[in-house]
Formats: sequence, structure tokens, C-alpha cells
Amino acid sequence: MGCVSWCFRGLEAGADPAEAIRTMGELGCETTSLILNAREDIGSFWTDARIAQIRTLLESSPVTVCQFVLSARCGGAHEHGPGRAPSEPGVLRGGVPDRPAPGRAHRGHRGALAWIAEPARRGLPAAALGPAKPRPGAKFRMETALGFDWERVWTLWVETVRECLKRAGRRGLRLSMEHHAHTMVPDSASFLRLWDAVREQGLGCSLDTGWIPAQSEYAPVATHKIGRRLMRVDARDIDGPMRAFVHVGEGVMDFEGVARALKAVGFRGGITLEQDKIPGDMRASVKRFVAMMKGCLHA
Repeated sequence: MGCVSWCFRGLEAGADPAEAIRTMGELGCETTSLILNAREDIGSFWTDARIAQIRTLLESSPVTVCQFVLSARCGGAHEHGPGRAPSEPGVLRGGVPDRPAPGRAHRGHRGALAWIAEPARRGLPAAALGPAKPRPGAKFRMETALGFDWERVWTLWVETVRECLKRAGRRGLRLSMEHHAHTMVPDSASFLRLWDAVREQGLGCSLDTGWIPAQSEYAPVATHKIGRRLMRVDARDIDGPMRAFVHVGEGVMDFEGVARALKAVGFRGGITLEQDKIPGDMRASVKRFVAMMKGCLHA
């Protein structure tokens, strides 16, 4: 139980997670996620020396790393811009580094998993990726590119995931996909379709309790659907209209139902609060979340 490191650090290039790790330890967190959020950090920040420093810090901390996140921004996932349809596999595969920081960081962090954010659907715009307050009179509209071919995009995506799994497997890593709105895997059903296409045990799902209702899914049911393929849980609350993420306890998320579903499917992975970029007392929110979820899981 814990929170992601970017609850207490920035997401800009070169952001150091050390102070966040110390803060999380003080708050009673047991696990966290680290992140590669900028491609240049592969060689400039996540050096062997830096990994050794963070490993030493973790050895003296109650916090372990359950996942190392590779943001879509690091792999060139949006390099062709909004509204442009793909023409060949390199559009997706070309952004996958052959020697990414997560593979190296895994040897420096306990229990880390690899994660790669799904790129936005090729041929669809990259805007409006999540819940937001609409402008007065605004309509929901997304343009598709000329020649957009969903089946071709999906085929390229499956090939890309298989290649990522090969590279992760060579480093002893598993690969988990987190669903976000407006991506190749926006919900549990699309993840299961991907898993059926790939059928590799190294592939799993990171469930985000906030993004699931944004896709009109109920988080506990999604947990049952993903079942044994669930590798990790990002927890966050969301408001009633399903348009804005809010502090834990201020929204409508059924955390008790999520806890019951996790116990029912035999989940044993990390559960982290991902509540970044929300004004307010983050320390209090993390403490409240950890206490609440422990109470739900032990009830």
C-alpha cells in the first residue's frame, strides 16, 4: 500500500524521486512507482550511479518499488502528431528504446515491474485525453485522419506489444498496460482483447480506479474481468459526473467494493494512490488513503 512517487515530485525531465521516497516512508507507505517521464533521462538521469544511490535509499526505507513507469512521451508515441494515420510498423515500434531505463532500474529497485503507456490511437487527435470541465457550449468532437484504418492500427499495436514483451523478458521484467481514455487500451475489455491477441504470461494490466469510470466502467467489475492478469492498482477518486479527479473521500469511488474485488481475485500486488496535480494537502490525502484501504482489505 502506498502512492506513486509523483504525488510528491514533478514529472519534468530530471526530477529526482529521492525526497519523495523519504516522504512516503514517513507517511507509512509500503510501496511506490518510479517513472521515466522524459526520453533524455534514459542516459542523463537514470545512470548506474543514480540507480545505486536510489537503491541505497530504498534499502533503508520501508518503501519498495512495485513498478517502474515508462511514459508514452519517452517512446515517441506521439511523434507523428494528432490526426495522422500510420503507414508502417516503425510508426509505433520505432519509439521503443532497445535499452530503456526501466530494464536497468529493475536491477536497482526491489520488485519493480515495467510499464509502458499506450500511445494515442493513430489517426485520432491527441487532445481531450481525460476528464475535464467543458467550455460553455462546447461539443465533444474528435476528428479522424484521412485513410484511418483501425484494423491496421490495431495489428501494428499488437506487433509493438509483442516486441516490447521480448525486450522486457530479456531483462527479467514483466510488462503491464494501464488503460487511459483515448488510447489503444481504454478499458478492461480492450485489455482482454489485447491479451487474447498476444497471450504472453509476461503481459498484465495496471488498473486505474479513476480512469475506469471515465470509460463508463465500474471499478470492482473491471477488477473481476481482469482477474489473474491484474499486476497493479492505481487508486484515485473521481467526482459524480466522472469528469474530474478529486481527493480521496471527496468523490464517488467505491473503494470498499474495489477492496472486496481485489480479495476475491487473489490480488497480491501493489496498490498506489495516484493523485497528482490536485491542489490541497497531499500528505493528509495519502495517510487517509493508506489507512482506509488497509481497513477495507482487512475487514
